[in-house]
Amino acid sequence: MRIKRLSTPFGHIEVLKNGVLVEFEIEQGSDQFEGYYLNDVTKLYPSGLYTIIIPIDRSAIGDTYYVKYSKGELNDDGGGENTRNAICELDGYVFGLGWADTEYIEDGYKFWYPELYNDRTRILPYSENGIIGSGIEFEIIPDAKYNDLDERIISQSKEIRIIAAWTSSDSPYAWNIISYVTC
Repeated sequence: MRIKRLSTPFGHIEVLKNGVLVEFEIEQGSDQFEGYYLNDVTKLYPSGLYTIIIPIDRSAIGDTYYVKYSKGELNDDGGGENTRNAICELDGYVFGLGWADTEYIEDGYKFWYPELYNDRTRILPYSENGIIGSGIEFEIIPDAKYNDLDERIISQSKEIRIIAAWTSSDSPYAWNIISYVTC
């Protein structure tokens, strides 16, 4: 579904391209983790879990995308392997965003597939500029070349995917749940 605003119990999430509000796609759930395993028997789930998909195949070098929510300030939570995430507590909810760590991914490609860099300096056509206030900024960068690679890399290069999750701050293990599903 394409939308311009994802409503949450504590505000809304928007995407700006070069400072202008744009549509983005959402999918309910995540292609990574749906819940947090407390132990071998118990799995805890967030109240809200969405994947935000920003198509970038029609972007120009230098375009910026800012994924933000309407209030509060994100705090870096570190992330996981190949990912970064940020979390905050706001109006009785723990909220988080998770995204690809583009520099870590590029470093991994360079280490495992050095031959890919014989005729290119980058594979992914965007980099993340980090957490800025209540959101994350991404920038379309030059010198990316990916069309001759496998389909998984090509699809990663045509969109930016961000996980958005929240749960009541009264929930047991609220921070753990959101930290886990966004990284």
